[in-house]
Amino acid sequence: MQRRRFVLLTLAGTAAVSIPLSHCGIGDETDRPEFLHSLIGKDKTIEYNLLDRYDAVTKTSSMARTTGYTCTAAVNLISKGLFNEKGVFPPELVGKHKNCFEFVMKYLDERKVTWKKNKWAE
Repeated sequence: MQRRRFVLLTLAGTAAVSIPLSHCGIGDETDRPEFLHSLIGKDKTIEYNLLDRYDAVTKTSSMARTTGYTCTAAVNLISKGLFNEKGVFPPELVGKHKNCFEFVMKYLDERKVTWKKNKWAE
């Protein structure tokens, strides 16, 4: 089963980009998903980091855990009526709603996909 490392960068006012770290010359295609999500503002920077690995107990790849669980969290957002806007919405527009963001983060954390938050002032 192949595992990959990715970097996800979102700068204020730009779209999110996700690229395998191996394409950046870091790691190789057998590494685990590792995400870096940075939000850079005028007064502070908030960075979310994720390192996930294959779960041997459930036999679930880290890629399935990080992407699949996020998709099922989104389905649950809709089924519970927490997000009911019509149209096509990229994750950054869904996540701008605090209740949606917190729901997805809690959903992932319950499945041991845990993001680490770092924040500092400029």
